[in-house]
Amino acid sequence: MKTTETVQIEEFLGRPKLLRGEDRKLYDMLLKEVTQLWQPGNLFDQLEVQEITTSIWEASRFQKLQAELINAEHSNAIRKLADPKLGYVSERDAKRVKVNGELPVPAGMPESKLFKKLNLTAGLVRAISASLAADSLLVFDRLISNRRATRKGAQKEHDRRKRLAAKDERLAAKEKRSRIRDKRLANDNKPAVFPASEESQDSWIETPSRRKSK
Repeated sequence: MKTTETVQIEEFLGRPKLLRGEDRKLYDMLLKEVTQLWQPGNLFDQLEVQEITTSIWEASRFQKLQAELINAEHSNAIRKLADPKLGYVSERDAKRVKVNGELPVPAGMPESKLFKKLNLTAGLVRAISASLAADSLLVFDRLISNRRATRKGAQKEHDRRKRLAAKDERLAAKEKRSRIRDKRLANDNKPAVFPASEESQDSWIETPSRRKSK
């Protein structure tokens, strides 16, 4: 169940935008986990919760997109590795498989069999795929770093405000104890007032015998 602050923020800023294919329920689950961890006490806390949740989500998104970029270069990597001019395979091994410019893996041949014929490994193919996508990966590295910096900044600001709030609470408690102590001291310094005894009270009452003695 969403908090009142979460609803207010969504009404004010709108719901965070997700890309096509991203799961809104997963985002809401992440938001719930961050909210439970931070225990926001006011609207500013909830804004930071929203910002941190979005930063975590977007950093994860960019990492997934990096994987997609590397996967997209898979065929180009095989084509590059299969070219004997680049030195990864021998001309003899390259001639054993007919690799053309449009179809890096011959029709009907499993990829694992092709790697075996060319003396290649799946790891090497992934490495070349990553190198081919290097320029784009650097862009996403900067985006990921930016999201992480945003999250750390929000965390730092949250901790700072929590420390100030705790300090204010300690000072308020100290002042309260001081007021109680001063009140007690003031009460202790008051002159003691003792109630008069019945005998002393009676001594001031004028009786007939006392009038005669006068």
